[in-house]
Amino acid sequence: MRKIKTIASLYNESKSIADGMHQMSKGYLDAHITQDENLLLADLATDFNNITCLLNNYIREITHVISHLSAGDMTISPDPNVHFNGDFIPIKNALTKIGNSLKDTFGSISQLSHQIDSMCARLQQSSNTIAQNASREAQMISDISKTMTDITYKTVLNAKNAEATSQYTLEAKKEAETGQEYMNRMLTSIEAVQASTKDIGHVIDIIHNIASQTKLLALNASIEAARAGEAGNGFAVVAEQVGTLASQSSDAVKQTTELITRNSEKVQESMEITVLAAQNLTSILTSVDKTAALSTEIAEASKDQENELKSISEIIGTLSLSEQDNAAFAMENAASTITLLEESNSLKELISHFRIREDYLIKKDKQQDALYEKNLMKELTGLVAPVSETPDMDRLLSDYIKNRKDLECIYVMDENGIQISHTILHPMIQTENNIEFKPGLPGDDFTSKKYFRQAILLKGDIYSSFDYISGATGKLCRTISQLYENKDGKKSVMCADISCIF
Repeated sequence: MRKIKTIASLYNESKSIADGMHQMSKGYLDAHITQDENLLLADLATDFNNITCLLNNYIREITHVISHLSAGDMTISPDPNVHFNGDFIPIKNALTKIGNSLKDTFGSISQLSHQIDSMCARLQQSSNTIAQNASREAQMISDISKTMTDITYKTVLNAKNAEATSQYTLEAKKEAETGQEYMNRMLTSIEAVQASTKDIGHVIDIIHNIASQTKLLALNASIEAARAGEAGNGFAVVAEQVGTLASQSSDAVKQTTELITRNSEKVQESMEITVLAAQNLTSILTSVDKTAALSTEIAEASKDQENELKSISEIIGTLSLSEQDNAAFAMENAASTITLLEESNSLKELISHFRIREDYLIKKDKQQDALYEKNLMKELTGLVAPVSETPDMDRLLSDYIKNRKDLECIYVMDENGIQISHTILHPMIQTENNIEFKPGLPGDDFTSKKYFRQAILLKGDIYSSFDYISGATGKLCRTISQLYENKDGKKSVMCADISCIF
């Protein structure tokens, strides 16, 4: 009989251990065997519990590290209080190596991002300055080009005017030469008139002598007529008439002499004026010769200047095009720099989502977290305890979560693991594009979830999971759960997913 009891106890203990092993095979690492109920296989039960506890700690720590790394916390490292033994040591080393490598890599990327940002800022400033200077230089060159065009036009016009002036000067020279020739001929003519006047003077002198002799002859004739008496009366009359004619001739000669003298003076004056005019005309001709020579030189110099200005205008035109290209390139570089700066800012924004410096790490206070969880659950259970219908729960939870940015979602299950409320997500969480996430609905079975099983086992105490990656947001979160009673005395499990800040 005693053997039968021993066999029965052995069977029951074996079955208890087998059930635990079965739960482990399904992945429920929180399976536990009560050692007080196992007397014959107590050591085996102890080893089983040690294995589940050890695996639980390992899985919890591995999940904790990987979840933080996945969420961008590169400062996470395995908890030194969790001792990895045996074949699990390489896993811990690998986790440590991965964390350090990612931390160093993202640290280098962050430093490089700041360097790129600084260089982009300086490059943008330089590019803007270059672009502005190039634009101003292009405008200045354009203004110079316009000025050179005007100068070239005026120079060409001056060259044409100088050429025309040279031509007019040559024509004036020809006219001056013709005038000088006429002046010389006039001078010769006046000299001839002067010589003729002198000849007339000589003739007048002869006539004057003849008149004087005639007058003397008349006087002698009168004397001889008087001696002859009456016989000489006729001859006396003739002598008187001859004397009168001689006197008139003498007066005429005197008047003529006076006229010839005045005419000779005028001829002399004309001669002097003509000589002066000829001298001035000679000076004018000399000046015209010099002016013609200078006009020719100016015309030739203007031609050369015109060609040089055209060459300068072509050079300025080429320089203007080059400067415009430089300005365009500078503006393009400035735009590229802005784009690069925007990309650098995007990279910084992306890097900012990763925690790479332990200085920024927010240290967790377990007591503070426990108090936070206790107050949260007190509010939630107190809120829904008076109701038992799904619509009422959903309405109350929806109103509550609107003002709680620290919560991702809230949901309620009955004591059998069946969800009795909808999963109430925070309004800021968008899941339309997340095809892998499906929020729980009333009627879904969650008996396999650890947060449910632990809430049942803890019988009113709060269960807090390790940090993990949320399926709704892809960020770190943790789930807390607690068993409570509603107004009808029915037991339910309140669950809340809390956003984790690292």
